[in-house]
Amino acid sequence: MVKKFDYASHCGLFVVHPVGVITDTVISKGDDKPAPPPTRVPLVSVHAEANVLDTVAETVLCQTYMNDRDKPIEAKYCFPLVESSAVTGFWAESEGKEIMGIVKEKVQAKKEYDEAISAGHGAYLMEQERPDIFQASVGNILPGKTVKVFVKYCHELSIFDKRIRFTLPTHIAPRYTPEHQPASEVPQNVTYVTPGTTPDMGANAAKLSLTAKMAMPSKIDSIESPSHPIKVSKMEGTSAEVTLALPEVFLAADIIIQVHVVDLHTPRVFWQLLPERYFEEQREKRLALADQTEGGGKKDDKMEVDKDKEGDKVDVKACCPYRGAAMMSIVPKFTLDEQKCELVFVLDRSGSMGGSRIEQSKKAMTIFLKSLPMDCYFSFISFGSSFSVWKPSSVKSSEATVAEALAFVSTVDADMGGTEILKPLEHLFKKMKPTQGYARQVFVLTDGQVSNEAEVVQLVKTEANPSSPSAGEHQPPRVFSLGIGSGVSTYLVKGIARNGNGDAQFVTDTEDLREAVIGQLKRALQPALANLTIEWEGPKPSPAPAPTPTPTTTGTDTQQQQQPQPEQPKKTGILGALSFFAPKQAGEKDKALEATHGTHAPATTLSTSDLPVWRAPFHNPPVFSGSHYVAYALFHDTTKPTHVLLKASSPEGPIELRLPLDDGNEQQQDGMLHRLAARVMLRDLEEGTSLLHDKAEAMEQPSQRHRYGRRPPSPELESHVKAEAIALGVTFGLASKWTSYLAIEKRTHTVLQPPPETVVVPQAGEYEYGGMAMPMAMCAMAAAPMAPGGMPVARSLLRGAAPRRLMAGPPRGMALGIGGGGARKGKHKKMDARGEIFGFAGFGERAKAAEADEIDVVRAEGAMVDRDEEEELADDDTDHIMMDSVEQKKADRPQDKAKAKETDALTLLVDMQQFNGSYSLNDKDKLLSVMGVSAAKYDELKAGVGGCVDDAVLLSALVVAYLHTRLADQKAIWELVAQKTEAFVRASCAGNADTVVAEAKKCVEGVIV
Repeated sequence: MVKKFDYASHCGLFVVHPVGVITDTVISKGDDKPAPPPTRVPLVSVHAEANVLDTVAETVLCQTYMNDRDKPIEAKYCFPLVESSAVTGFWAESEGKEIMGIVKEKVQAKKEYDEAISAGHGAYLMEQERPDIFQASVGNILPGKTVKVFVKYCHELSIFDKRIRFTLPTHIAPRYTPEHQPASEVPQNVTYVTPGTTPDMGANAAKLSLTAKMAMPSKIDSIESPSHPIKVSKMEGTSAEVTLALPEVFLAADIIIQVHVVDLHTPRVFWQLLPERYFEEQREKRLALADQTEGGGKKDDKMEVDKDKEGDKVDVKACCPYRGAAMMSIVPKFTLDEQKCELVFVLDRSGSMGGSRIEQSKKAMTIFLKSLPMDCYFSFISFGSSFSVWKPSSVKSSEATVAEALAFVSTVDADMGGTEILKPLEHLFKKMKPTQGYARQVFVLTDGQVSNEAEVVQLVKTEANPSSPSAGEHQPPRVFSLGIGSGVSTYLVKGIARNGNGDAQFVTDTEDLREAVIGQLKRALQPALANLTIEWEGPKPSPAPAPTPTPTTTGTDTQQQQQPQPEQPKKTGILGALSFFAPKQAGEKDKALEATHGTHAPATTLSTSDLPVWRAPFHNPPVFSGSHYVAYALFHDTTKPTHVLLKASSPEGPIELRLPLDDGNEQQQDGMLHRLAARVMLRDLEEGTSLLHDKAEAMEQPSQRHRYGRRPPSPELESHVKAEAIALGVTFGLASKWTSYLAIEKRTHTVLQPPPETVVVPQAGEYEYGGMAMPMAMCAMAAAPMAPGGMPVARSLLRGAAPRRLMAGPPRGMALGIGGGGARKGKHKKMDARGEIFGFAGFGERAKAAEADEIDVVRAEGAMVDRDEEEELADDDTDHIMMDSVEQKKADRPQDKAKAKETDALTLLVDMQQFNGSYSLNDKDKLLSVMGVSAAKYDELKAGVGGCVDDAVLLSALVVAYLHTRLADQKAIWELVAQKTEAFVRASCAGNADTVVAEAKKCVEGVIV
């Protein structure tokens, strides 16, 4: 059955059918005229060139657009970037010409873009829709012509354990929109089939290619990808080059590359000075844009440019008051005594969490419960269209409560409908009273597929503030976040953790979620280190304004040989961070605010420019052991500081650490550190954590506050924030909420004409609903009544997917995303036993022979390829083929079997552990079988330790030995579980525990194949 669906403007995602009906849907424009003839999506390909320098990446995206229609078109394409990205460049290539973009105030840039299109010129606009979503508008692509658009951006990389994680987002997952969210806050051009086209022709079939060059701070141990098969070449010491194993892949799954390095815990500091030629280049860009927009530019801009033309030299100080920039990077490693905690797990059980995501979540929650300390409180909150609380309040950890919780976890499913994440958090913060004497730690696990991210982040920011009315006499909660899957909102996940004074982690659908969960738990159990201050020491600034340089932070080193070595601290072993700002700096900022009260600062003048040093972020977040902490400083002076001094307080006393700034640690990329620092300053302005907002909040009355603590918009505050943001964007060349990139291609022989046809480029690939891909044959359900507890009465064929509203604009109501299966026509998708599709982007494409002499082919764990692709990759002329990380569903190689056996063994050992960490004699035969220890070998062990050790103690010692000997590579998962077992053995063996464990290790060594 084929149905025609009338749609309102920009609502290509909203399709409603009777329950259980499967149809092929053709989207029309709401009239009785036949749909226009099919035309292809104008986006043809995307190529990414990435330079990964230590823990920072600079990437250039090249998007190729082609117009196969018989009239000009305007292409609009929304694409994701990592939330911390600073978009630092934008240009286009058309008919052999390069058209450079320049940053302008957002409304003005859009006005000039529209005027250029109306005049028949080529126009290119880059706008921020969300902190992690940007839109490229390519105007007046002539019939039969091809245009290339380039986007340059840099961002910090995440670190976990000894792995540096590079992420290249490729698509935006469909997002749930709550009923109360205004349509104006929803991006209008995020769709999955171009409106007005057929599914086969309207799907995004563009291909992506990638080249990433790595330069690490220490020797590279290995490189792998949990998302795609990759090829590693030219790996020499600290450098390597990575490409995809297949020449091109579809834009349907984020690309993840993890680099294991030998040492990440050495603090590193970088310095960068903007050369005068940088400002000359900026002036040349302004001159070029003015020449291109003679007919419709902004008059004030032209006057500025004319003044530039009159002079031979740029006034550097006027262009940018901050010539110097520093970046400090630390990955601290410390151990503190555990604090008593109340641990609350907030679990996303919406339909999009179905399949592998919810199964992974259940395994993670199981080991979470098994890893709980003996003295703690815990609880669970599940959410979907509604939410449910496991217990009215948190319960004390005991054998009975943990057993009850494990039984609850076994029943969990992705059966609660939509993704209303705000309400369960409101309930937790405002209705669930914290447990007296226990620090509340909140863990939010979600696929991040919501569109009200800013509202959620603001709630967390308010409730994690010590002044929150909900906190009362209790210390504010810390909120940790875990993002699972491809296309997750990095803004939501990182924003929750950043404003909740916690930590954020991301995992793909094929990665082991347990490691991330236990890593979060270990960080939560340690008290936060407070009052970090960062002072930059060195020659006094030559202009010498009186205020003392304020604390600033962060750095990253590209050249391993030049890593600064810390001098002897007053107290060693710990590094931490919390908010701090110098009173002198605050006073100076207040004067600047008062001087400009009620007026717009000029768009080219920073109101902070009178400060000799400016730090970013303004408020320092907590730093956890093993987590990457980055901070920046901008300097008036051109003289490099000699040292940076870190001071922090901990439960064990104050700590100091001085790091030198050596001559060899100067960044060569013009302006990279300045732009990264400015991007963090823009984020402070966006999230209301800047000094401007601190002053406004200090002046307001409690009655003035918004329902989530946000002050009602003040004209004065909005004026200052906007002016500061525009100044930052224009000065450092950054696209933001307030600024956009604009490039104009002046064409001759043009006349005024109607706007060209707008073609929205859809998101690529198949719409993944949890672990399952949804093809073009759609299944939807009418709005189902909800049973108590949020369970839908009627379930769709998509594993209980309840009605969802997806991010694509009005209308309100039920929605289901449309996939892009046309690009994979004729290929059979491989499925596992549950019917889930594990297709990586680029399904069906053949790999070409590698050109490098020495290449490692690294397959993604969980990624499936066609048999012909597999043979092609295996036949590749390579010296090394690394296949250990591949989870091949039909493989029978010994190493795959061994890996699966180890995973099963760990799961079984965790399941059999008792609350006190011991193992029961009733499980003796099963335990010995799992560990590969025969009964005779066990009897020998018992005799060897004198026969005086109880069986429960000896079995527990065997488990500890087995974990350390056979499952050492999974220590990050079982570490807390083993600690409880070790504590039980030590308590039961008096001073003989080390001997018993040592004998147990001898027993398991060499036994298991």
